[in-house]
Amino acid sequence: MTKLSNHTYYQPLDVINMPFQLFVEHLMELITFHDIRGNFLYTSPVCVDLLGYTQAEVINAKMADLFHPADVLKVKRLRRALLSGAQKVQIAYRCKHKNGNWRYLQSSCSPMVDASGHTYFVTVTKDITYQTEIEKSNSNNHVLYQSLIESSDNIIALIDNASVFMYANEKAQRLLGKTLHQIEGKTIAELFTKDIASQYEPLLHAAIFQGKKSVFESSFSINGKKHWLNNVVLPVRNADGCIYAAMLNSTDITNIKKRELEIAHQNEQLSNIAYKVSHSLRSPLSNIMGLINLLTMAKGQPADMDFLEMMDAEAKKLDLVIHDIVQQASKHTLSK
Repeated sequence: MTKLSNHTYYQPLDVINMPFQLFVEHLMELITFHDIRGNFLYTSPVCVDLLGYTQAEVINAKMADLFHPADVLKVKRLRRALLSGAQKVQIAYRCKHKNGNWRYLQSSCSPMVDASGHTYFVTVTKDITYQTEIEKSNSNNHVLYQSLIESSDNIIALIDNASVFMYANEKAQRLLGKTLHQIEGKTIAELFTKDIASQYEPLLHAAIFQGKKSVFESSFSINGKKHWLNNVVLPVRNADGCIYAAMLNSTDITNIKKRELEIAHQNEQLSNIAYKVSHSLRSPLSNIMGLINLLTMAKGQPADMDFLEMMDAEAKKLDLVIHDIVQQASKHTLSK
């Protein structure tokens, strides 16, 4: 028994011999010994760097004071597992730093029996706070990105180097008329006809095997409905910078294409109207101009009335043609 900082520091000398203790105290991991009730018997000096406590403060601390309330039961289960014969148990839990913050720790615990037959638990602990925070951040980012992808109006899918779908967002599922479970793990050839697959596979492979970005337009029919898409294919890299998949990001331009076809049809109709204008109006106009020329030459002779009647008839024809053109044009007015 040794007095240290006004705390009683217990050290099982029959368990920790001097050479072993010197070795333990130079390790980066925290080494602790516990009795079968879970009380601390020994802790290596690294506890000061890891948790801010001195060895004596840890030895005299209660489990409830150090471990997160939600993890106390987990630690008790570990002790029960060791008492039941488990040779090694590993757990991750939260431990309170002296400054009040919670640190994420990972401990590997094993039973040990001394020469007197007493059982102790030896624990090797390392700080995994940084890794855990990174994982939590990545998980949060994953949820955020997935939320953004799912709320996107675009069709988004992830395809691996074997042309197998790894993921498809809700918009892609609606397009295919299938659930995510029915899409994941299926190849392009299994989900699409050969004609559709041939539009995509070469560019997906170019992204995965050559790192190329592709932008292209495609059209196809699914379940009897015609679709037009504007597509972007991008390589997807892992944390090491290696390409492992291709992302397909497609904008549905079906409504735009349908409108373009409608406009093209309307333009054709308008061209017909223009043809009628150029040909149907030319004849009555030529006749009127001829009659005017005859009136000029007649200079007030009795035939004037006949010419005027003829001009009136031609003018009426012209009026009918113009009326017909106005009606047809109103049917084919282009909307913005």
